[in-house]
Amino acid sequence: MPQQHDSPKGEGKISSFWSLKFNSKGSMTWESENKSYREICGEVGSVGLVECFMTKSENTNRVALEVEVVTKFCPEHILEELESACPMATTKNVSLLDDRTNDDTDRPSKFRVYLGPLNAYKLWLELQKPRFRCRDLDARIDSDGTHPEPDADRRLIFITNLDPWTMMAIIATASIHQVDALGSSFYRHLAFESFIGTHCPSSGLSNFFQTFRLAFDLPYYVFRRAARRKPPRDHRGKGPNATLRQVIDLSFLTRMPAGSSPPFELNYLCQAQVSVLITGSDPWRWVAYCFVDNYFDQEDTGDSADVYHEEREVDEVAHVVIQPDPLTAGGLDANRPIKGPREYFLAVLRARLRHIRAEWQKLVSELETLIGKYPTSIQTTATHQATPNCHDIPTIMHSHAWAFQTIGILRKLKQTLKATIKQLESFQADEVFATVAEQAATSYIPTIREITEDFRKYQQKLEFLTEDCECYERRVGQKLTFQLSYVGANDAKAQASMTAYGQTMTFVMLFFFTPIALAASVLSMQPKVIPAPLRLNGASFIILVMIFMVLIWSAVGVLLNWDRIKQRIKATFKPDPGHEDLEYQEG
Repeated sequence: MPQQHDSPKGEGKISSFWSLKFNSKGSMTWESENKSYREICGEVGSVGLVECFMTKSENTNRVALEVEVVTKFCPEHILEELESACPMATTKNVSLLDDRTNDDTDRPSKFRVYLGPLNAYKLWLELQKPRFRCRDLDARIDSDGTHPEPDADRRLIFITNLDPWTMMAIIATASIHQVDALGSSFYRHLAFESFIGTHCPSSGLSNFFQTFRLAFDLPYYVFRRAARRKPPRDHRGKGPNATLRQVIDLSFLTRMPAGSSPPFELNYLCQAQVSVLITGSDPWRWVAYCFVDNYFDQEDTGDSADVYHEEREVDEVAHVVIQPDPLTAGGLDANRPIKGPREYFLAVLRARLRHIRAEWQKLVSELETLIGKYPTSIQTTATHQATPNCHDIPTIMHSHAWAFQTIGILRKLKQTLKATIKQLESFQADEVFATVAEQAATSYIPTIREITEDFRKYQQKLEFLTEDCECYERRVGQKLTFQLSYVGANDAKAQASMTAYGQTMTFVMLFFFTPIALAASVLSMQPKVIPAPLRLNGASFIILVMIFMVLIWSAVGVLLNWDRIKQRIKATFKPDPGHEDLEYQEG
């Protein structure tokens, strides 16, 4: 993982990336930058490009989880699909590419031909082209008589909804000097992790030159309304129901009246992340990658390559007057580029923080409204009433489940926002950050600090909402306990009544109907069998009934009092020890 905010102290002076001086462009063999890491992997006999990309880089101690996450998302067979221009790599425009020269003068930069929105396959083709003109390349161009393209000293790559084919386009074309930084950014982007940091390694992958990196990863959530039949969905997961980003249906936050028709639109909570990486050898030669999520917006809206392409302003002679810079969310003109990587990093960070702040503000405001309305829509019997309504129990149970589910969502939001605030605080804690070497960059710092403070306010509001929901959950729990105890007491009374009724019926059957049935059975026998005193008449029937009743009552009485009778019998027949001793003495 990149080392965050490397600020070692030496000789009483703080040193960090922000105070680092690039004295010269350095000596470097640009053939190595034009050569992709894939070619190097092929030369050393590596089989799996993605696994080699993640494990054979500068960071040899990369944990297995990072390798597994990236290789699972972008398996090796994706390269064959990309090279064959499969439909998944050609149907959607996902990228914008901006290549320009860069030097330490005020002269306007030369730029390569603007290609417009690119799909993954076209991006792969463009990234295969040499970034720099070298001696052998210059000779070949001169012999061909063609006009050479300018160097891509300053390269910007903007990608929406990073998918396996677009990731493979980068992996298959990135130079050896970008591998380690890209591997870390890929993992953090896929894992929904927060990070803001700078890194200037003491030794690079090669002996040609050292590389720096500036990176930030900002996960967040967005609130969107969409048609019930067409909810937002991220289709980048592996499997029929798997997704890279989670989408939560918030329809449970709104209590619909009984019998009402379902709404046409529903509320959704969508995960999103923006990841930016700037890496290079010096302030003049660097590459900026930007990965953003916009799957929750329509194709013609939001943060997309097509939208930025349509927002270009062209004059009468087809000259581009304004070309929005997609990395800054269209906040800067790409034709007036910021040449320094440190200042550009702060400009992109500020622009993306502004965008994320707007999403958090909208989300918190909507949640305050929805959560505030729900408790007032519940009408249940108060706990102090002597006879609560048993029909309230399903409503109260539903309210308890609502509170539990809402608290779970609020905790997720707080954790994500807290992680972002922690990264911003750590980044701003760099003492040299306040006095950036590039003085123009100091204009971005107050805004970044202001946004950080706004994030703290949103976090506090989420804390208040969580406390309200927890208090509501406790009140509902008390109501539910009271209702269930009342219903339980009523059930116990009803059960006792049923038991008493059963005992009464048993008594009637045993002591009244049983003697009658036995007497009728005796008199229904053959006359020869009936005892002499009895005859087939009413008197005999009554006598038999009385006899059987006495016998049954006596038998029941003996059974009920058997313990006492047994003790009396034992006491009667047990010999008296004192009497036996007296007889012995007399004898």
